[in-house]
Amino acid sequence: MIKSFVSLSRCISRVSYRFVPRALSTEATDEIFDDKNYDSIAKSVLHGTTTGHDLLVLQPYVKWGPQKKINTKADLELEEATALVSTLASWSVVGQMVVPLESIEKKKVFGKGKLEELKQLVRKNKKINGVFISLKYLTLSQKRELETLFRVPVFDRFTIVIQIFKENAVTKHAKLQVALAELPYIRNLLLSETSNVQLGSGMSPEALRCTLHARETKLKEEMKKCQIYHHTLEKNKQQRKIPLVAVVGYTNAGKTSIIKALTGEKKLQPKNSLFATLDVTLHQGLLPSRLKVLYIDTVGFMSDLPESLLECFVATLDHVAYADAILHICDGSHPDLVRQRDHVFKTLQGLRNLPPNFLDRVVTVRNKCDKPQTDVTFEDDLPVSATNGTRLAFLQKIIESVVMQTTNRKVMVFKVPMGGEEAQWLYKETAVCEAEADPDDSQFIMLKVVISDVQIGKFRSYFVKRRLAG
Repeated sequence: MIKSFVSLSRCISRVSYRFVPRALSTEATDEIFDDKNYDSIAKSVLHGTTTGHDLLVLQPYVKWGPQKKINTKADLELEEATALVSTLASWSVVGQMVVPLESIEKKKVFGKGKLEELKQLVRKNKKINGVFISLKYLTLSQKRELETLFRVPVFDRFTIVIQIFKENAVTKHAKLQVALAELPYIRNLLLSETSNVQLGSGMSPEALRCTLHARETKLKEEMKKCQIYHHTLEKNKQQRKIPLVAVVGYTNAGKTSIIKALTGEKKLQPKNSLFATLDVTLHQGLLPSRLKVLYIDTVGFMSDLPESLLECFVATLDHVAYADAILHICDGSHPDLVRQRDHVFKTLQGLRNLPPNFLDRVVTVRNKCDKPQTDVTFEDDLPVSATNGTRLAFLQKIIESVVMQTTNRKVMVFKVPMGGEEAQWLYKETAVCEAEADPDDSQFIMLKVVISDVQIGKFRSYFVKRRLAG
């Protein structure tokens, strides 16, 4: 029988966790990606990315006007750009500078005087064998003009980030995402400027279109085969057996570290690098009430990415729309916290199929509170440390509160026969917080459980109505 309702509280002080790693993909096979015609096209655009370089990193910034950024500083953007390069194996930064601009739309990006200064710098410094201009992307003509001037390969933000993706992609799903993200960049770069021009590979624009279309079709067909994992998440959502907690945030904010701290799984190995996680993975943990949840580790966000890469991100975030709680992990020690925080919220709000109360499910976590903090504070942010465990127990309570609300779960006390079918069913189907013998009748047990409305209906149907009918 149902004894009474009780309020949500922390039912146990210490819990154990079990790790259930499930990458949303299968192992990659090289045959899928082998395409000599496409490789020759990509090489003409992305030349130089397969080998390491010692780069001069240039961070352009617009001094005024509508293109001027207002929530960051140029030196912080430069710091992020150099961090991107340092993420790549065999790549290094040998020089860096901020370059003021009036507009980013000039044929050679920079003004005549600044171009001459940069040309002399690159040609005189023998250590520099490449230039990274930290803009979303350069046009084909801009790349060619600058490479002719500097006499070294020139890279934009896309070519650096896509190379990081390629180095970190291990599974079939991740490699397909990267390969698909690369196509629009190459298509737009070449077809916008080669209507009557033979490419370096000897391929006409029409042949180029056919080759790119064929590759895109092939990759999308393979991608469909990887969607079974997303369907599994959707099925889980419908059954509501295990709530989902999506963990999102700017790259290197500490998402994987937070998940490791919340689940206690020692096998998780967070990396202090950008885009260390490229696959969506599931990790099981327990909330204070012993309710099981699945934490979903996601790809880190980053601003100023070309549209095709942004679409690659969004494609991996479909599950966020049906998560029962969303942890937004911020790096509270990062000087560019405001821009990073704003970018994540803007990206989340642009996702498809969001529920009306989407923002009510977001818990913003200010990670790395054990380090010196920025001066900027936000009232609703929860300072925690994945490193030393500060406030993680309180974070679990907040996660539990959000999950309970979004899944219509509640804490109830059931008085049922000791060792009977009712007790067995409750242990199997619900999260049992506490169990103690009925002080008034030793043949009964008092079970405090976390239970959903659907489960209450099933319990009544299986036991209460059956007994009344009998």
